[in-house]
Amino acid sequence: MERAKKIKENSCFRYFFAWFFLFSVFNQGNTLDKNWTVFHSNNSVTMYYKKNSVKGKGVKTVHVMLDFVKNQISPAGKQIRSIRMIQNYDCAGSRVRLKSAINFSDSLLKGTEVARGNETTPWQSIPNGTPYKKLLNLLCK
Repeated sequence: MERAKKIKENSCFRYFFAWFFLFSVFNQGNTLDKNWTVFHSNNSVTMYYKKNSVKGKGVKTVHVMLDFVKNQISPAGKQIRSIRMIQNYDCAGSRVRLKSAINFSDSLLKGTEVARGNETTPWQSIPNGTPYKKLLNLLCK
């Protein structure tokens, strides 16, 4: 009787451990580096910035991620689910420009790299009430 009880307890432990292991392995695909912080979210996109990427004084350089709820279509007709950008924020001028971007086929910068661009865009003013104004205020406080 005692032996049967130990076997049953051991089986339960193995069963639990197996499920825990599988959950941990398969959940890795949707985890996000702890340095990414949400600065805007709505029903179509969640926007993050990477705290440890922030560099500069008057002009801040930062990594930004857009994670879309639904696939977006690129100008080339490819499906995009997330984008990693390097942006510059001009604190005094309240402006932003794009330094580079990589488009990914899956959420949270996973999947296939769909497109990449490294052309610096011109500075653009950031209107009040926009997600990028929120980020400017976080970076330049």
